[in-house]
Amino acid sequence: MAASDPFGKPWLKWFKPRSIAWRTTLLVATVALLLQCLSLQFFWYTFYKPELKHHAVSLAHQIDQYQSFGAIVGDAKLMTDPADFPTVRSKWFAELFTRVIALEIGKVLASDDVVVYFNFKPQPQLWVNSPTQMGVNWLQEDLITYGTYSIELILLWLLGTPILTVLMILVLVRSLNRPLARLQQAAQSYSTLLQAPMLDTSHGAIEIRQVNHAFNQMLAQLEAVDTERKTMLAGISHDVRTPLTRMRLSVELEDMASEVKSDLVASINEIDAILSQFMAFIEHGLDEPLVLCSMAELLADVRQSNRQDAIITNLADDLPQIYLRPIAIKRVLSNLIANAKRYGKPPITISVTAQLQNLVLVVTDSAVVPVAERITNLEKLFKPFVRGEAARTTQGTGLGLAIVERIVRAHQGTVSLRYSAAGNFAVLIELPLTLHQLGETV
Repeated sequence: MAASDPFGKPWLKWFKPRSIAWRTTLLVATVALLLQCLSLQFFWYTFYKPELKHHAVSLAHQIDQYQSFGAIVGDAKLMTDPADFPTVRSKWFAELFTRVIALEIGKVLASDDVVVYFNFKPQPQLWVNSPTQMGVNWLQEDLITYGTYSIELILLWLLGTPILTVLMILVLVRSLNRPLARLQQAAQSYSTLLQAPMLDTSHGAIEIRQVNHAFNQMLAQLEAVDTERKTMLAGISHDVRTPLTRMRLSVELEDMASEVKSDLVASINEIDAILSQFMAFIEHGLDEPLVLCSMAELLADVRQSNRQDAIITNLADDLPQIYLRPIAIKRVLSNLIANAKRYGKPPITISVTAQLQNLVLVVTDSAVVPVAERITNLEKLFKPFVRGEAARTTQGTGLGLAIVERIVRAHQGTVSLRYSAAGNFAVLIELPLTLHQLGETV
């Protein structure tokens, strides 16, 4: 049977700490408070309460002597002048002790009207009155021993011990969590950027060093597999392109019908483009350094490269420069333009604005997609070799959007697909303006 979760109730989940540090701190704080309560209970029932009862019996005997002989024999003094009587006020902490004394005196004297009052200043004094036994007079006793007590020291012991324990545990747990935080950042960096730093294996607890060593081994193996895959594809690309070049030359020199020749050249160019797409998907542009770029200049270069296409650019005024990998971003825009040409219709509109901390690019074609033909799960188009139903009869590798998603993610950005209000297919890209702050670690 699975263990029950004490935070299983929905409303209790609000009080459940989310981090290991706070969960451990809460557990230790609870244990410290319980131990403090047990210590107080132990001292109360073992030392203080028996001593208070014993003292109460002594005071009761002195009151009984006064009733019998009209005099007080002991350390207490009989106070008969009303000017010396105390002004009784409620003191909840002192009443924890005086209530025990009053009840015990009442038991001895068989009286239920005993009043016991403790006055700490200017010096500790205990005042006792029982109207049935003493009338209006009070019994006053100096408590010299209590003069050495420090309220501040008692509060420091009651509250300072658990607080100090919690602080020490919090510091300890946070020091243990720092290596876990670095491991999380490294894993997140690899999942986002496909690269991560090696972790330190020479310092820290042995368990942390072993985890870091295992992570470093895994990272080295993944990088080796990635390098091997790139090398293999580069070799395939080279070996295939060599005969393709010979075929292109042969076709150009061969005496054949112009239509047949153009079809063969188009097929060869398509194979070459497919190889380029495969290489772009594998490389994803991470080897290119970040450079401070102007989006207007990048778009101008893209329009020049696609000058035969109808492209409309809408740029907001005063767009800030941003750190990008320019060749990779140009590939993103070229892929989106190629997709819009292949599956939509011109003109293709590229809009760029700055919103909050992001640079926002929106690429839209002019084809209106009927509601019945719209794809419900657009996110699947980011997967390699996945294309929409309407695109299956057209040429293409199914890697265009996958390459776009990889490059945008490598820039710490996000990309999403949607249909505009008019029914046009749109691609929205958000790139952080603060990417230069990550330039050294990306």
